Amino acid sequence: MTAALQLTKILACCPEFIRAKRIAFYLPNDGEISPLHALHQAWKMRKQTFLPAITQYGGRGKNSMQFVRYRRQDPLYLGAWGLSEPKKNHRIVSLHSLDLILVPLVAFDFKGNRLGRGGGYYDRYLAQSRNSHCKKPFLLGLAHQCQQAESLPINDWDIPLQAIATDKKLIRAAKY
Repeated sequence: MTAALQLTKILACCPEFIRAKRIAFYLPNDGEISPLHALHQAWKMRKQTFLPAITQYGGRGKNSMQFVRYRRQDPLYLGAWGLSEPKKNHRIVSLHSLDLILVPLVAFDFKGNRLGRGGGYYDRYLAQSRNSHCKKPFLLGLAHQCQQAESLPINDWDIPLQAIATDKKLIRAAKY
């Protein structure tokens, strides 16, 4: 069985995935574990699904990420960094309207720290919840089990994950 199918089986038993009505996914890139089988499972469960889209403001470091509603029939377009994304339109949602965000990563540790691809898009997006009293989505990293590290360096702007689902198991972060 492929890692993506094993991941989907683990997610299908995860209480946060089961309860979530609005889930933010990502499209896999450069060796990231694929959540596409889980995306199809979410559609079968009649969940609303969302994908990231990059908004380019021009100039270095001024780009931001938003989540856009994504349905099975919606076309994808080549967006920033050559990645596929849904068309940005009125279906952009706020962070606080999401129940679960599936976060890609390069490495993670048992405390829920993650190493991303270096662009800071997820950390900037998730920072909106830092000082908010609004409902916060559950942050679930997705990874291959071999991406686990003993510990990772963290910065003030890093947003920790509450759990990580791998192709082998669900790991609750030690901080939560």
